[in-house]
Amino acid sequence: MFRYSNTTFGFSNVSSSKPCHVNIVGPVFEPTGYAQLTRKLAMGLDAAGIAVRIGPIKWGDAPEGVDSATRLRLNRLIGAPLAQRITIHIGPPDLYRIPVAGYSILFAMLESDRIPAHWASVCNGFNEIWVPTAFNKSTFVAGGIRPGKIRIVPLGVDHRLFLPPAAGTRPHHPFTFLSVFEWIPRKGYHWLITAFARIFSSKNVRLVLKVQKNAGYLDCRTQIIAEIESLCSQAGKTTAARQIEVISEILNDSAMASLYAHADCFVLPSSGEGWCFPIVEAAAAGLPLITTDWAGPAAYLDRNNAYLIPVKRMVPAGTGDPYQDFLYGGSQWAAPDPEVLERAMMEVWQNPALAFVRADSQRQHILGNFSWECVILRVTGHIREIHGNMSR
Repeated sequence: MFRYSNTTFGFSNVSSSKPCHVNIVGPVFEPTGYAQLTRKLAMGLDAAGIAVRIGPIKWGDAPEGVDSATRLRLNRLIGAPLAQRITIHIGPPDLYRIPVAGYSILFAMLESDRIPAHWASVCNGFNEIWVPTAFNKSTFVAGGIRPGKIRIVPLGVDHRLFLPPAAGTRPHHPFTFLSVFEWIPRKGYHWLITAFARIFSSKNVRLVLKVQKNAGYLDCRTQIIAEIESLCSQAGKTTAARQIEVISEILNDSAMASLYAHADCFVLPSSGEGWCFPIVEAAAAGLPLITTDWAGPAAYLDRNNAYLIPVKRMVPAGTGDPYQDFLYGGSQWAAPDPEVLERAMMEVWQNPALAFVRADSQRQHILGNFSWECVILRVTGHIREIHGNMSR
């Protein structure tokens, strides 16, 4: 089985008896990928003996997505003394000024084929840029960021939390497709809902959408349901909307683990992902995976076991949102082939036994390469190495 090595990370596992401090600045409590990264990195480094201080940034208006025990741990780190030497900034460089003191690291990603032109000058002011896959290393280098600054730091999954259900409990009745995403066009929900309506209308199959809007959260459910009904109607399958369940509440990690355990297939025909925590969580939970063969996920999924949808064409990365269009303007992302999406969904439904065999192999691949323990071990070693070099 392929495993990431220290060379891939560019890190070494260096032990040190000297106290080591790090600031982590980023969104913390929101139900976003960047906030999840902040939480996992901060708590993981803290558990590894690094003195961590969190500097929280507010991101969107969605409710918090953490349980009370996790909140207590995070609040303790938010109140910790400020470190003066090493700072990890999490999120797009638009959030941060060019650093002027200490050793500054930016952990960022982008889902389209190029980065905004103004990112290069900001990113080149950091000592290091961390990205999760080779996809973003190539887009960042092409955008003018010096290659020597960039390190690939794959993200992880909590394999103790996201587990397959007991043997013999899948498939469920009705057969359940699950998708987890923010309700934005990039996630490809229009392709997903259209495909589902076309091939599963009036069948004993359901589609569960765990969705939210990070901006405009309070008004999202009515809008989402109306858009689902419209897409089903456009597909000529109006009644299919009754087979689609929308979960718009914010769920903590334990509730998310239960959601994966009660599904039979995870599907996300996204136009682009920097990483995508739901995909690796679904893989750890033993679900067959259907997703687009492009950007971040294409770098870490086992191509022999995931149901990867080829790119039919590249399209302008437009969103209709002024800030998002400012971020993605002039770039492109993928339009997955909708016919292959339909065939993959039909194949998993018709032959679940084979799909779960493939899913088990995919699970072993993910757990063997992308556990949080693996990530934290290497990041801890690198932080200690930086600290040691600065102390000389």
